[in-house]
Formats: sequence, C-alpha cells, structure tokens
Amino acid sequence: MQGEFRRGGLVGPIVLIGLGIVFLLENLGFISISLWEVVLRTWPILLIAWGVDLLIIRRTAEATAFTLILLLVIIGGGLWIFGIQGDSFSEAKIEHISLPAGSATAYEINLAPGIGLVRLAPANDSEFLAVGDVGLSRGQSISVTTDETGKPSSISVGTSGRWFWPAFGRNLETDGVRENEWRLGINATLPATLGIDLGIGEVDLDLEEIRLEGLNVELGIGRLVVFLPAGGVFDVKLSAAIGHIEVYVPRDLALEIKLDTALSVTDLDGFRREGNVYFSPAAKGSRRLALLEITQVIGIIKIHLQ
Repeated sequence: MQGEFRRGGLVGPIVLIGLGIVFLLENLGFISISLWEVVLRTWPILLIAWGVDLLIIRRTAEATAFTLILLLVIIGGGLWIFGIQGDSFSEAKIEHISLPAGSATAYEINLAPGIGLVRLAPANDSEFLAVGDVGLSRGQSISVTTDETGKPSSISVGTSGRWFWPAFGRNLETDGVRENEWRLGINATLPATLGIDLGIGEVDLDLEEIRLEGLNVELGIGRLVVFLPAGGVFDVKLSAAIGHIEVYVPRDLALEIKLDTALSVTDLDGFRREGNVYFSPAAKGSRRLALLEITQVIGIIKIHLQ
C-alpha cells in the first residue's frame, strides 16, 4: 500500500541505545545505579513492548511515530510501576542461614542462587562457616546439602521452588536485605574454597581477611567485584559471558594473571606484562605465586593495585 513500508522493530534499538547510555554514565561516574539490577527487575516490560511492536509490521510514518511514543510510555510507565509500586506484587521473605563450623579444619562452600546479588564478607563469629540472610521471592526456599565425610567440609547452598515474580531489589527489612540478595559472612579463620554459580546479577566478594585457597565464579551476565587477600597462595577463576569484572589486588600479593577474552576492554595499570600473562609488582623474585584466571566474552575487565 502507498505510504506504508516494512521496517524493523523499534524495541531493539531503543533498548540498545538505553543500555549504552546507562553504561556510559555509570563508567563516567555520573550515576551509581546497578544496570543488572534494573534488567533483573524490569525484563517483563521489554517482553510486553516487544509484543506490541510485533503487532504492526507494515505501518505509515505517522503510525511509526505513534508506536514509538506508545513504546516509550509502556517502558517508562513500567519502570515506574516496578520501581515505585513493585512491593505489592508478590510476597517475599528473608531466610536466615547459619552453618556451624563444628570440628572442621577447612571448608568449601558452593552457592547457586540462579539470579540476584551475592555479597560475601568475613563473618564476625568464627563458630560458623557461613552466617547471614537471603531475600527470597515468593515460592522460593533454601536448599542446603552438606558433606562432612571428607576434608574439607563441603556445603552447597541453592534455591528450590518457582519464581512467581522474578523481581529484584525490593527492600524486605530495614536492615537493607533485598529480594534475591544473598548477604553472608564466611569464616575467616579456616582455609576456604568458594564457588559461585550465578546466571544474571551481581557478585561482590570482600575476601581481604579470608584464608582463601580457591575461588571459582561463573557468571552469565552481570557485574563481579572481588577484593583479594594480601597473603597466601591460591587459585582464582572468574568467568563471565557479558559484563563488568573488577579485581582489587593488594600490593604485597605475588600474583600471576591470565586473561582469556574475546571482545573485552582491559585495564591493568601497574602490572608487568609478559606475552599474554601479567604479574603484580610483588611477583618479581617470588617462587610461589597466587593465580588469577579471567575468562570473558564481552565486557570490561579492570584490575587495580591497592
């Protein structure tokens, strides 16, 4: 028909432009919001907008302008509803976790939240291997599997049940624990091996006072921040498909760094490079090095000396 034309969808370009603007403002320090938290919280809005956009394949220029305005209203209104009114959509709860240390001489903890935010820091009480709170969505429960037959004690913690509404970021109590947030303190007196498997979200690990022996983090999409301990010889493996990885390295740590990237921007100021391997200043002349291996497909990798 005259005056009509076939065109691609509008939702994709709008989302890409929006994400690019947010990434830029966040990297420049103008905003401090979590992009991955926004994605986790509002992804159903994108499905609705995409469906509306697919309803009209052929349209006039006037209809295209009207559709663009409608999509912006849907996305903007949805962000307001989820951000301001989201607490009324589903019931959520906080579940407390306390895993006693018992007679353990070392320990291994593997966390598999699926989505959300994982925060680990040294625990105040050495009687526990891990203690803290998890903000669960409606229909979710904690699943703990313990194996104390071997050394070290091995504990796997995940979630079971269904997500009735996969929102993220709502405050559940005045202490600031949020839905789909794992906020745990881990034992700082025993040697520790840690594993985290997260599909979408953020991982924030304060391991400066942890007797770390090994760390393996597998992240699909999101942000990963790790503060390494100053001493010890350990192996750390960080893997992310798409996202932002930041590692803070103490100046006294003798560390070897190996990167396996595809389309990543890297920043390792202050580290000595030999081929595809980097070394911290303290690694010179040291026979025992801690190892940091990072694998990423697309994103940003920053490693800081502190």
